[in-house]
Amino acid sequence: MAASTAINNPVFTLTTPSDREIVMTRVFDAPRRLVFEAWTKPEHVSRWWGCRSSTLPVCEIDLRVGCAWRFVLRMPERKDHAFKGVYREVVKPERLVYTECFDEPSAGSPEWLTTVTFEEHDGKTKLMITSLHKSIQARDEHLKAGMEAGAVQTLDRLAEHLSTRDREIVMTRVFDAPRAVVFEMWTDPKHLVQWWGPRGFTTTIQEMDVRPGGHWRKIMHGPDGANYPNHSVFLEVVKPERLVFTHGGRKEGGPSVEFEQTVTFEDLDVKTRVTMRLLFPSAEERDRVVRQFNAIEGGNQTLDRLGERLMQMVTAPDLVITRVFDAPREVVFRAWTEPDRLKRWWGPKGFTNPVCEVDVRPGGAMRIHMRAPNGTIYPMTGVYREISEPERLVFSGSALDLEGNPLFEQLTTVTFEEHGGKTKLTVHSSFSKVTPQAAPHLAGAEMGWNMSLDRLAKETGSGLFIKRVFDAPRDLVWKAVTEAECLMHWWGPKGFIPMTCEVDLRPGGTFRYSLRAPDGSVMWGKWMYREIVAPELLVSVTSMTDEAGNPMRHPMAANMPAEVLYAMKFSEHDGKTTMTISGVPFNATEEERKAFEAGRDFMEQGFDGTLSKLVAYLVS
Repeated sequence: MAASTAINNPVFTLTTPSDREIVMTRVFDAPRRLVFEAWTKPEHVSRWWGCRSSTLPVCEIDLRVGCAWRFVLRMPERKDHAFKGVYREVVKPERLVYTECFDEPSAGSPEWLTTVTFEEHDGKTKLMITSLHKSIQARDEHLKAGMEAGAVQTLDRLAEHLSTRDREIVMTRVFDAPRAVVFEMWTDPKHLVQWWGPRGFTTTIQEMDVRPGGHWRKIMHGPDGANYPNHSVFLEVVKPERLVFTHGGRKEGGPSVEFEQTVTFEDLDVKTRVTMRLLFPSAEERDRVVRQFNAIEGGNQTLDRLGERLMQMVTAPDLVITRVFDAPREVVFRAWTEPDRLKRWWGPKGFTNPVCEVDVRPGGAMRIHMRAPNGTIYPMTGVYREISEPERLVFSGSALDLEGNPLFEQLTTVTFEEHGGKTKLTVHSSFSKVTPQAAPHLAGAEMGWNMSLDRLAKETGSGLFIKRVFDAPRDLVWKAVTEAECLMHWWGPKGFIPMTCEVDLRPGGTFRYSLRAPDGSVMWGKWMYREIVAPELLVSVTSMTDEAGNPMRHPMAANMPAEVLYAMKFSEHDGKTTMTISGVPFNATEEERKAFEAGRDFMEQGFDGTLSKLVAYLVS
């Protein structure tokens, strides 16, 4: 590949001096010490690393030989891309050598070796980045993925960041509280007055309209009796991630102080990293404010007071429960995310769930009403924060009193680890904003979770799980499973011949079929589609029917459930398709569930014969 140079950017070059190397250079109008700090300190890296319009919600750096770094890049559509590596050489402020890996299993998680050198000349710094790949193919794939354009934007952002270093004050603090709570402490006046300002100060808030264009007027009262009127205007409000506002203030009778403040809130599970950035009109103005008002010490005292206030809020100890289930991870995960299954096990022994509504996507809502044996309803609401199927669920929730007011807030993280066909499940719940009325609920939380997981064990132990890999692309397998013309070639167990196939592929639509058995008899069946995500997912309720389509019992197993809920998932890797089928009884009695469990071997044999016919059809 010929060497290339970024267009219209004379301070940046990109060349390929060997079959496995990519070399980029960029000159920055800043001393080496500042460039090295901006490259290695999280509070700086999080503000420039990545292309424009992206953010870096996770920025972890342990700058020691043999230690790791990890970044998560979030694009505007909220899609996350993880990168990680290990430091092999650290020579401050001259040189870094580290591995770099695009942490994406579906892309093969490519890894390369990066060397970064920092050379200073006349107060400017020449940065050279050398990426050594394992092969010419790996190098070229990296280039084809838009590396050059991304690098130009990223280094432009670094240059912009460096240009403001002498005009800003940056302070970072990690608080032992969930992000939503910390954000509320910044935006709710009744909380803000409890901690705002250095030690000895109090604050009177006259107006606080937290929205873009909204005004925030307050008077800070110093311990010596002096007053400091302040007026801010919100420029950006991204709940619960980011605040940007102008600041104008002065000591009564004194010169004004003007700057722009950006506050970011990074979610660290049950903790929150807050970064405050104050940007002044000039370096001289920043230095004046630091000298005259002791601004850095004042900012640190303010953050100290915020931390103390958070600790004073009523909290409860975290709850962590681990359980191993005798079922594959996909089955256990679906028991948490499919409402028809969730309602059967959620809550302590004897409870039912007449309302169980879940929208399992980031930002989606959950609403569950648990009914106790005495008829009392215990409502809860929540929001899903993170969905990583089938590995991890994060959701917030609130138990409500009879008037619908939250008794406490709860952040729950559930992880699913598969070991030899079994699943290790860990539930981690943290509590905040706990009211006195919540004490009985929290006292029984651990017992309630354990009883719920006992019911989950029973639910997942009665399911069917089948996995098959096809040597064909996913689109082709999807077509074979969803089009009547294709189904006529393979549908049904070994020895059975499809007679009719009718497919109405839409939620609420049906797949109706008839099969001729080896003895000449005819069987009819129906799949009613509940969820369709082409070409990834089919969720259906299946049943045997008579010729007219009316539901009936299985002719060879009358005590089996009349209906079964099946989920079929399709994933592709290296041109092959993995199909997983999970099935559980639907609207079944306890006797029918037992029959379903006892008949798993029979059902697995039927699916094995059916899928073997699909293999042959795909080959043909």
